[in-house]
Amino acid sequence: MDKTKIYGKTKKQHFCLVAEDDLSGVWDLPINEYQEISFIDNCNHKLEGNEIFFIKTDDDDIEPYLEHINQTSHCNNANNQDILELETLYIFKKENQKIHLYIQRITPSKILSKNLISANNLKIERNKNRLIIANITNVYWNQEQQKVYFTNFVDLENVFPKFSKYYREANTEDLNKFQSGEYTFLDIKFDMNTTLKQKTRLRKIAQIVDMLDEVKENLNEYLDYSKKYEIDILNNGQFTIKNTQDIDTLHHIVFGAFYTSEVGDKEQRIATAFRQTNLKNKNAK
Repeated sequence: MDKTKIYGKTKKQHFCLVAEDDLSGVWDLPINEYQEISFIDNCNHKLEGNEIFFIKTDDDDIEPYLEHINQTSHCNNANNQDILELETLYIFKKENQKIHLYIQRITPSKILSKNLISANNLKIERNKNRLIIANITNVYWNQEQQKVYFTNFVDLENVFPKFSKYYREANTEDLNKFQSGEYTFLDIKFDMNTTLKQKTRLRKIAQIVDMLDEVKENLNEYLDYSKKYEIDILNNGQFTIKNTQDIDTLHHIVFGAFYTSEVGDKEQRIATAFRQTNLKNKNAK
């Protein structure tokens, strides 16, 4: 049985060794033969089943992963808190001294904290954390070709935020879809077509629109997540968007950016910005 080391990166930029095991039937790494589509030249292209996007890169684009790949001996084993805060799992292999990096995003719905009854000792195991591993590679980097591959740009940007400059801005079709009423968990209080002009927020709207079906499918998880952090745009099971700042908040919800620090006053923070928010954590003790 061939064992593979699985590493992880947490919201706090901590890299750790998560597991070492046989991945057969769990996470099959080989990338299938795809027709490559340049994302920069075809960012509005709808992928077919045999197609994949790529962006040309250099080694600097893959930091800080590359640094830790070159220093794996410095990676400590993951502890219980690391598992709760994981953003990605990743595996790398070397061929002809060139790195192949396979990354899987970890969303909040993949981390389960439950009370379980163990069949081994017939006792209740309290607050046991479980991590769901999917048989999918969200982002793949080939050092020899100097290309990063993906099918969903949202995955790429969450793993490597510096690529956000390549994302499309929301067009009229995106804005109409966002405020059409098709997604009943959204309550839009202003006309985005006439108000929304800033490029950064237009990119955020495009990203949110690309995730709307996933949010709809897993709505209860997003609602529970919002309740946990007492998000003020959540009202009676709907996200009320009154202004452009609310778009930022919705973006943080959709991409799981809120988390709670584990030291000091247990502040609630936004992982993407690494700054304290003005939210109050009533659950902190």
